[in-house]
Amino acid sequence: MDDYTDEIKFVVVVWQLCLKCYIVFYIQMLASASDPHLGGRDIDLMLAEHFSINFHSRYRIDPRSNPRAFLRLTAEVEKLKKQMSANSTTLPMNIECFMDDKDVHGDMRRYGNVQFVNYVFHLTGQLIGKVQLHTHIHVSLYGK
Repeated sequence: MDDYTDEIKFVVVVWQLCLKCYIVFYIQMLASASDPHLGGRDIDLMLAEHFSINFHSRYRIDPRSNPRAFLRLTAEVEKLKKQMSANSTTLPMNIECFMDDKDVHGDMRRYGNVQFVNYVFHLTGQLIGKVQLHTHIHVSLYGK
């Protein structure tokens, strides 16, 4: 592999981090790292936890104590997350007859809650660090 001068190194991130070396008709896996707590479902659970705390303080109900209510909340949060990927405005979330025949309301902006995104970036940075340890190659983010 040292004979080739036109090698390109880059990082592929799809909930699993892999550093591959691509050469014309030649692919070699240099290292890989994965995290079972990095994915769309975990982001949904973080958002559901956020709304659970919000509903507990506003409506005096705890969705975490009722499995059916928490399942409904995670389904609504998943829908909200999909809408947030397309819209940057404040999006409402309404659930009728949620618990104890109470209707609940919440809203969220795409850019309003940065702590969820920071958590995902933190986990991704840890994966990049693991790959760097195995390959001794410096991986720069965003071309820096």
